Amino acid sequence: MWRAVFIHDKEFILDLINICFKFNYFPEHLRNARVFFLLKDGKDPGLCTSSRPVCLLPTLGKIIDRLFLLQLNKCLDRNNIIHHNQYGFREGISCELAIHDLIETIKIRMPSEHLAIFHLDTKSAFDTWPVLFKTL
Repeated sequence: MWRAVFIHDKEFILDLINICFKFNYFPEHLRNARVFFLLKDGKDPGLCTSSRPVCLLPTLGKIIDRLFLLQLNKCLDRNNIIHHNQYGFREGISCELAIHDLIETIKIRMPSEHLAIFHLDTKSAFDTWPVLFKTL
């Protein structure tokens, strides 16, 4: 629907989004998601770990959210706020790059320095988060 509105009246949509940015306002009804659970293939429906939560957000809310994220990332990159070794949640920065950089660091430092590597496995971390279940 929003695509049709945008094609018909781009100025309206752009004005609406610009007003949200100008007044730092993100309407609450555009932030409210509908959550439902999909059963994973071949899993026991009686277990919490057998379901995958899916959130449906209003399309215009997703558009405003994405534009805000682009502005935020631009600001963070321009001002060097995020450490260069931050790999998670960054567009264009992959797990493969993190592994490559780790291997290169090991190769460089092993011969001359002590080296320690720490790994934290957060698999199913959200399944044990009590606040999540209270919210749902």
